[in-house]
Amino acid sequence: ALLRLAPWCGSERSVAMAGEVRKDEHLMKFLRKNAIKRGLDVSLLDGWSVKIESINEEGKVHGCYLDPHGRKFMSREEVLVHLASTVVAGSPSSSSADRGPAAGYGVAPFSRPDEFARGAGERTRAEIREAASQSASDRLRSFQLELDSSNNAGAQAGDLRVLSLGRIDPKLHSHHHIYPAGFRARRTMRDWAGNAVAVTFSVKSGPKFSAVVDQNDGVFLTGVKPNEVMKKVGEALGLTEAGLPPFLNREVSELIEGMEGALDCHSYQFFAERKDPRGSKGAGPAKKKKKRDSGSDAAADSKKLSPSSLQASSGGFSSSPPPPPPPSTNKK
Repeated sequence: ALLRLAPWCGSERSVAMAGEVRKDEHLMKFLRKNAIKRGLDVSLLDGWSVKIESINEEGKVHGCYLDPHGRKFMSREEVLVHLASTVVAGSPSSSSADRGPAAGYGVAPFSRPDEFARGAGERTRAEIREAASQSASDRLRSFQLELDSSNNAGAQAGDLRVLSLGRIDPKLHSHHHIYPAGFRARRTMRDWAGNAVAVTFSVKSGPKFSAVVDQNDGVFLTGVKPNEVMKKVGEALGLTEAGLPPFLNREVSELIEGMEGALDCHSYQFFAERKDPRGSKGAGPAKKKKKRDSGSDAAADSKKLSPSSLQASSGGFSSSPPPPPPPSTNKK
């Protein structure tokens, strides 16, 4: 079936065909085969179809799956997770609260269909997410009042002083983080010599992440990945990557879960969905081993968040950080 698409590869016709719904039996066959491997009833796939979004120059198809109601699922894994959740709920019909996955750059949220259901009883994933979002929105209201009455001074959330929460763009999210467009926050960090330095972080659609380091007349750093910007901040301050905090801390991430549009970030795992919510990464300073794991988690998130073809901008930072003081040479 993929061979039928070959004549359009690398031509303008591939753009013209984007958005058309095609019943590609080749892709549906693999979906049914994977459903059987998971022990799912293939009749749950009755009425499903494939929507071809684009075809690159190499002939690789990028598209999504549509359920009978027209809701989008960006990967086979997301379809299988959705079907498994309806089985857990005891009904083949999905909850009206399950809005389907947002793009999220095609990130599949779980490796196993039962991952979110462990310990959840008979609740569906949609119900877990709805409850988590409602709980977070209650905290968000109180925080927003403090933010609005701060006269642009911001409100403190962990080690970040939030200046603006922004608005959720469903495309800007990964497994463990949602990055609202328009988000701005300030964090006080220590450079290699122990001096306090204020750093302002921001997010724009694109994606575009940036940081302004308030030293040496201000150093402006940008990138398409959050950990890419954090690495540049570390270079500007003379810090190792292992000693850097995550772009967003846990306190801010919990507030973002209550924002409008959080439920549309389908690939994002709410803290309530995770295996060990209180032990999640990005909660702030911890033991050395956990710091290393947090950095790895942030790096993995950012790789999934941004297409590999996007390149980081230089951000205007070219000078090297001052070297650490040399070791003592008073030896006998």
